[in-house]
Amino acid sequence: MLACSTPPGRRLSVRTALGFAVAVASAVACSVGITGWPAAAAPPVQAAATFPVHGIDVSAHQNDGSREIDWPTVARHEHFATIKATEGTDYTSPYFNRGWQQMTAASIPRAPYHFLMPSDQGSAAAQAQYFVRQARAAGYTGTQPGELPPVVDVEWDHRDGSCLTGVTAANVLQFLEIVRQGFGRTPLVYTNAQFLLQCGLDSRVFAGSSLLWIAHYSSSAASPPVPAGWSTWTVWQYTDRATVPGVPKATDRNWFNGDLPALRALAGLGGAPSGCPSSTVDANNTTDRRTAKSQGMYGRTLELRYGSHAGRQVSWARVTGGTRAGDRVWIDWSTDGARTWKQCGPYGLQGDAGSDGWTPALYTSSDPNVRFRACGDVLTPPAGQPRSRCTDWW
Repeated sequence: MLACSTPPGRRLSVRTALGFAVAVASAVACSVGITGWPAAAAPPVQAAATFPVHGIDVSAHQNDGSREIDWPTVARHEHFATIKATEGTDYTSPYFNRGWQQMTAASIPRAPYHFLMPSDQGSAAAQAQYFVRQARAAGYTGTQPGELPPVVDVEWDHRDGSCLTGVTAANVLQFLEIVRQGFGRTPLVYTNAQFLLQCGLDSRVFAGSSLLWIAHYSSSAASPPVPAGWSTWTVWQYTDRATVPGVPKATDRNWFNGDLPALRALAGLGGAPSGCPSSTVDANNTTDRRTAKSQGMYGRTLELRYGSHAGRQVSWARVTGGTRAGDRVWIDWSTDGARTWKQCGPYGLQGDAGSDGWTPALYTSSDPNVRFRACGDVLTPPAGQPRSRCTDWW
């Protein structure tokens, strides 16, 4: 989760590469990869098919000068995201507050993370308290719809690639307990099996108080190794060099160990995704039903359906011609004549879309200016083609 940019007053980040020696110069660290870990040449093919729900983790490094992360675009391509909040007891990422507000507005399931530092930067307890304060100040509570559990990054000291001096497994457990009490959620621990082994941290001490986010880069693994104490993993970071629409620079990318409804449940979302203007309505209770617009989407067809109910406009979306794991569909809606759009969704077509392929209906107000369009994306588009397609508005 590190980057080759450096917070004020901190040395350039350097991470130990899996199976390689600690990088000794900043140029070497950045040439190995953004985080210093060796990135896989390509995502594991078998794993990509098995784990279609994916997301990114970012820091201020993913911005490029005046070009910042475009969260509405990210939300159309990724299922979740985490953002660096803090490290130690005196550093808050300058992008965190602004980024958090933008992520929230984009309705992407989200979480903040803290980078755990050696004891010379504050005790684990003090770091946990600082993280809780800063995350709360940005608006994260841990319990609002769309909020995933908080995350602590437990790995090599980014200043020199060394182990976390003065940090024991008991200290990590203490950090987790303070954060759990602060937010009422079981935190995620981001770590790596090689780090735990090299630095002598017994994960069995704190695994029972956390969910596992494992970093493991491999072009062939069907699943990542699970360190002692955990029975399974929740998130798998498989690369630090992903190109993601809406993100100016290469970024970490991860798989979620479950389907989209499971992710939504972890984020406190039920039924229709957030961002919808009102409740859903049964399509069978509408009148004037019709397919208003359609758009080809790589051998399939994206359709927008329209109807009315009790004086209100209602819309649905679906993909016909066969759906695959990882395909998604959503409704965009506008109340200003299609000048600006808001998003309701996305829905995973293998999960919370109806048995007939239609998403749950979007039940809007009676505003005559409301416009709709259907959008969808596929997990693996043809080379050089965008993942997303939208119909014309109606």
